[in-house]
Amino acid sequence: MILILKKDEEHRGTIETISKLFTESGFKVIRHFEESFEMKFVDGSAFLNHYFIKLGWLTTWIGLFPKDTLQEIFSALEQNLNYYSAQNNGLNLSVPMAFIEGEKMRTTMQ
Repeated sequence: MILILKKDEEHRGTIETISKLFTESGFKVIRHFEESFEMKFVDGSAFLNHYFIKLGWLTTWIGLFPKDTLQEIFSALEQNLNYYSAQNNGLNLSVPMAFIEGEKMRTTMQ
């Protein structure tokens, strides 16, 4: 299961991998910024039902387990997240962001 999670993480772009795609496509990276923002959730139920979580992670998580165990696993996950959030005044998720600006490289005519 850890290998599946690692593989999912590796497909996400980094400044280096995206910059490489830029240069391979004939662009020069002019500048880039890396930042993050924090999302706050009142509890695990809000977290698991949020559109962004469904879009970015939930599909991969569902693929980790046999279909006949999903209800039991995700019910336990939700209960644990709800318990944690009650003890810690909610849940916080730090989301990394990147901005990359590029410029088309000029080609010389021969």
